[in-house]
Amino acid sequence: MRQASFYAVARGRAVGVFNTWQKCNDSINGFSGAKFKKFPTLEQANDFIGKHRETLNSGGKVISKKGPVRTMIVKSAATTFAERPLTRNTAMFGGGASNSLAASNLGSVNDGFTTVVYTDGACSRNGFVGAKAGFGVFWSDGHPDNVSAPVNGPPTNNRAEYLAVISALEKATARNIRRLVIRTDSALLIQSMTKWLPKWRTNGWKTINGTDVRNRDLLERLDNLTKGTIDVKFEKVAGHSGDYGNDQADLLARRGAEMYTAKK
Repeated sequence: MRQASFYAVARGRAVGVFNTWQKCNDSINGFSGAKFKKFPTLEQANDFIGKHRETLNSGGKVISKKGPVRTMIVKSAATTFAERPLTRNTAMFGGGASNSLAASNLGSVNDGFTTVVYTDGACSRNGFVGAKAGFGVFWSDGHPDNVSAPVNGPPTNNRAEYLAVISALEKATARNIRRLVIRTDSALLIQSMTKWLPKWRTNGWKTINGTDVRNRDLLERLDNLTKGTIDVKFEKVAGHSGDYGNDQADLLARRGAEMYTAKK
């Protein structure tokens, strides 16, 4: 007989305890700053919400389904946590996780305390004279670690994407976050981090054609940041699709690009 599991959501669209991963995912999927954890007993799940609820709900505005905080069990005949396949393009990186873009069950990461952040880069006139680039990091509404900043160095979209992730990882490390989901609309970023970076490092930061890898300075910083105690998972989201967190990161990135000033 399969052992029951309880999914505590301390911050999400609906705060409470769910007995299926599907219902838990409905509450946290696309919700920036979601806080949740899987437990073997209802008592432990309730204790988690009681401990984290006040702190986590005081830092930002609930995006949707506003209402009083309550603990609840939502029953469903949906698939269990370990069986439910990913609904996004997901890749694992760092902390011993697999450097592969292949889909895998979410249970390997989301059965622990997890934080979600959105990152984005923006560049006007990318590749042309007069280009301006910036990056954005969105944790949740009103979060003190939200970032809107110009790119330091050549104004390109790729550098902006890398700098956004660097900022998110530095903040997560400073806050002792152990498990981080980074949501981005950049497939190139995800491939760089999970597929190409390990090969570039092994190959002395040379491409398959023998040329120098571009943006090596930023990639080495990213490589070092993901070698620590933090588990990082990248999720691909569709840009300009109405995803609230992605839209906010995009807005912050574009504001950052407006602040860019070329060095004379």
